[in-house]
Amino acid sequence: MITKLTKKQEQKIPEYIQKWVDLASQKINKKKAIKAVGDMYKKMGEKKPIVIIGSSPINACLLKILFSAFIQDSQLYNQLNNQLNNQLNNQLNNQLCSQLRSQLDSQLYSQLDSQLRSQLRIQLRISVYNQLDSKLYSKLYSKLCNQLNNKLCNQLNNQLDSKLNNKLCNQLDSKLYNQLNNQLDSKLYSQLKEKTQFYLSYWWYSWIGYYDYAQYIGVKFDEDKFNLFKEFIIQVPFIIPYKGIAFISEKPRILWRERKLHSEIDMAIKYPDGYGLHFLDGIYFEEKLWEKITTRKITAEEVFKIENIEQRIKAIQYIGGKVLEKEAGSKIIDSHPNKEYGQIIELKGIKDSLGDSYRFLKAYDPSKKDWVYIRVSPDTSDVLKAQEKCYRLDRFNIKYNPVKRT
Repeated sequence: MITKLTKKQEQKIPEYIQKWVDLASQKINKKKAIKAVGDMYKKMGEKKPIVIIGSSPINACLLKILFSAFIQDSQLYNQLNNQLNNQLNNQLNNQLCSQLRSQLDSQLYSQLDSQLRSQLRIQLRISVYNQLDSKLYSKLYSKLCNQLNNKLCNQLNNQLDSKLNNKLCNQLDSKLYNQLNNQLDSKLYSQLKEKTQFYLSYWWYSWIGYYDYAQYIGVKFDEDKFNLFKEFIIQVPFIIPYKGIAFISEKPRILWRERKLHSEIDMAIKYPDGYGLHFLDGIYFEEKLWEKITTRKITAEEVFKIENIEQRIKAIQYIGGKVLEKEAGSKIIDSHPNKEYGQIIELKGIKDSLGDSYRFLKAYDPSKKDWVYIRVSPDTSDVLKAQEKCYRLDRFNIKYNPVKRT
């Protein structure tokens, strides 16, 4: 039973967190990915499948649609091909449409050996509609993850297990599960839900990161199960599993800032074929809105028309209080002779989604030599009370009354 960590072991925790954050965007090894899928199918009691690799989840889905047409007669092929073109035009940007349409046939045929085609027409005519996603989840969860977790719990005392959960597992969760997996899963589900069921493996990164570290400090696992779980999670970030065939995807490049998906210059999540998602401090934005905000070309009127509250708040932060006040106009609700105490201002003619006015504490920040704007409740009318709330002095019953700035 392991009861405590050495100083060296504890110092390794940040390294293991960073290791698994980096692995989330490390390119897959195609040979290892194909082997990992085959090994997992074998563990599920299924025959080794043919593995088709797409450059993104969307590309993998399109390859699956094309393959479905490939194993049907020519009439159905033409019908589905037309549907595919319509779906591409409606749901993907023009650049990606053109790129994918020109590459679909070559990608699919280059990955399928010509000698297998006639055999596949017969064997996969039915099985291509028999997905294994629930069986795969069951195997990953009940047969692998749970067994590894039981081994871990039997070798770590409760106090150490709790400590590692807080220091390692929770931090991996905050980035790889709450940020990456949930955001990506949500967007992919909205785009692919009517086409196919898929499985995204980033959900497991915090688990395998924990088990990887546990193995380092001396926890003994069943090596075969540990390696199968680990290789599958690393090499297969996305999969559409069927009997006899599986469609998987390459990994994206991922950009972070302070544990949140973020980039002001490009997509925060970007796949090799150009598909990706834009984020600012963990908040998702459609490309056009993201571009307007990051280039500061969005107007105050456009900012306040943003329906999503998180996006609107982030846009307000980017555009800045000065621009908002200048474009919308404002009236002073309260002020103080000492400019560092600031003013309470209200923007003219602009209401939030609840019908309330936008009021801000406008205070001078000597360190920046500029004004800062902090939104306050719409009924705030006393600048000193606003300062106390903004600095949270009211919690300690302290009045805002600086005597001297140092």
